[in-house]
Amino acid sequence: MTEAAAKELAGYQITVNAIKPGIIRSALTQGILGMAEDRLAEATPLKRIGDPEDIAKVVSMLVQPETSFVTGISVVVDGGFHLFNEMDQVMLDALGQSSKA
Repeated sequence: MTEAAAKELAGYQITVNAIKPGIIRSALTQGILGMAEDRLAEATPLKRIGDPEDIAKVVSMLVQPETSFVTGISVVVDGGFHLFNEMDQVMLDALGQSSKA
């Protein structure tokens, strides 16, 4: 969707980018963090949970005139969690619903 919108709007000099957040402290994540914050942080290469400011800094970067030639990308802001692709298992384990036999 990001790439399609970027192609469609490029002729108008409008850039379109996306942010793919990991676990970020928020009202939406307070439940899972309450149950498994330490485990989620440990499973993240940077060994911490993201803060809203982590997302804001990337947004701030993308709206600067210096990045006006950047369009059609998705920036992953997850502390490196995507490198291991184990979020689903960590969350299932944290909720006591492990899929392991």
